[in-house]
This record gives sequence, C-alpha cells and structure tokens, in this order.
Amino acid sequence: MEIVKRVKYRKNETLNFIHSISYGGELYNTFNNGFIFRGHSSSIYKLLPSALRKEGMIGTNLIKSDESIKIYGELLQIYRESQLLQQFYKNCDDTGLYIPFIDEKNLYYLLNEDRIASTFPPFEYWPPKDYYELMSLAQHYGISTRLLDWSRDLNVAIYFALSDYLRGKEIRENEYMTIWAMDGGSLELESKPLPLKIIKPRYHNNPNLHAQKGVFSLWSVLKKDIMDPIPTQDNSIRIIEKEVNDRPLDELLKEYIEEHRDLFKDVTYLYRFDFYDIKYQIPFLYNYLEKQKSTAQYLFPGYDGVTRYIKERKVINELMEDLYYGIKDTQNKE
Repeated sequence: MEIVKRVKYRKNETLNFIHSISYGGELYNTFNNGFIFRGHSSSIYKLLPSALRKEGMIGTNLIKSDESIKIYGELLQIYRESQLLQQFYKNCDDTGLYIPFIDEKNLYYLLNEDRIASTFPPFEYWPPKDYYELMSLAQHYGISTRLLDWSRDLNVAIYFALSDYLRGKEIRENEYMTIWAMDGGSLELESKPLPLKIIKPRYHNNPNLHAQKGVFSLWSVLKKDIMDPIPTQDNSIRIIEKEVNDRPLDELLKEYIEEHRDLFKDVTYLYRFDFYDIKYQIPFLYNYLEKQKSTAQYLFPGYDGVTRYIKERKVINELMEDLYYGIKDTQNKE
C-alpha cells in the first residue's frame, strides 16, 4: 500500500471524482471522521506552512547571506518566529484584545527580549503545546507560523482549490489543481513519537473559521534533532550544523513512516488528487459545491461572502459560455 497515493483526473473525468466522494462512493467510505483536507489552485504550491516558504521564511536572508550563522539556521528561524509571536501577543494585550493563557515559564521565554538568538527555547520541541492557541490566532490574522491550514470538510478544500480561478486567475494550459486528504486522526493515534500534530482552534468569535471547519497541522521540531547534548569546556551546548528543515509535509511524513514501519499500518495516510484541464473541471466542481452549499456565501458568513459569491458566479458563467462557444466552433469546423 502506498503511504502517499496520487490520483490524476483529466477532462471528462470530473464526475468520476464527484461520484467517488458522494454517498456510497469509494472515497466517501474511505474518508472517515479523522481525515482533513486542503486545496491548492496551483501545482507549484507545496504542503509548507507560511513561515517555511521561501517567500515568507523569516530568517532566509540572514541564513543564506552569511555563512558564519548558517549552522544556526533552524535556531535562528525559531527565534524569529517567537519574536513575531511576542509582538502579536504584546500588541493584542496592549490594545485590550483577547490573548490565550500561557504558562508562566513559557510566557517568560516568549516575552524575554534579551534572550540570545542561538539559544534553543527551554522546550523539548518547538513550538510547545502551550503556544498552539496563540499561534492559531496569529496565523488566522496573517502572522507567519509553522501551522498549515486544513479543513475537516472536503468541500471546503475543493472550494479553495478553485478559489484563485474564481477571482480571475489566468488558466494556463499545463497547470493543474491539487486536493490533499490526510488521515490525521489515525496518524496521531497510532504513533505518539510522530512529530505531526493536528490542532483544532477555538471557533468562538471566528465565524469564517467555524464555517470552513478549519484545523491546523504542525510538524514539530525536536530539540534532540538539532542539538548535540555533549557539553563543551565552557559548559555550553555544541550545536549540530543543520539548516532550516523546509521540506514539504508529504515528504516528511513518507520518510518518517518508512523509517518506523513497525509503528504504522499498511494503509494510505495521504491522498493527492491532481486535476488537469482546469477550465473543463471548474464548472463541474463548482456546480457540485453549489448543491452542497459550500460556496462563498456559506464559507464566509456575512455580506462579504454574498458579494464574493455573486462575483464568482459571474466568472463561472463566463467560463461556461466560453467553453460552449469553443465546442460549437470546433463542431462547425468539422
């Protein structure tokens, strides 16, 4: 059985996918309550959280421009991430906004501006569980973190796979969309040492996150993986020369399971569905979402969602009209 299974759909195969995820279909029966889903509108997007993407990596410039601090890549990245969380936490508190509870010991580290960048946080892994709610809140409002957005609803992932095109993105001939499905529930239950964590944030006072059934995945960084425990003569800790681990989640997961086969079942834990011939796929997928009440006015409660839907429906109508006349012209030429 493949750990990561890839399935490709081309034009005229969209209904096969829709039938498979509908009641009684093969994928409908496979995707139990533990599965979470994510949609990408482009094949260039990877399963990487915002803090570890090249365009958003917080310590990228320093790490790549100065060889003398390159060995502290992961540590510097963690330090910069904690700095952003510190700024978010303090500014929310200063303006009277809600901030999650954080244990006193962890809070001291979070708010201590004098700590040295090359010093690993006083945790066994980064980020500590105590930070999850703060990170979820910060992530939702645009702060770069190691959290990766998912949904417990497959239809939400389908919508976000289409979303860029619904806003007018050009459809390129060789491009394809991707929908990911991960059995997060089984992964967490079957192997406690697994660095993967599934985080369900609070939905209170967050109507969009609630409507989209949002959750986050996190691949933790273990202290033992980036630090050598052997002390030096000056009683400091010698640091292993390791750069930021910016490999996508599917690669990390596959490698970990292959190295710890005895801890896992022989099943597929991650599915990747690629949709080619995008302009032919979008109308069918969008019409399916309309029937499932999973379009913008439902996923973005309020006037903004209604406005989005009206604009997106216009894009779909224009695309269908373009396809209709394109097919008609081809028939006339024949």
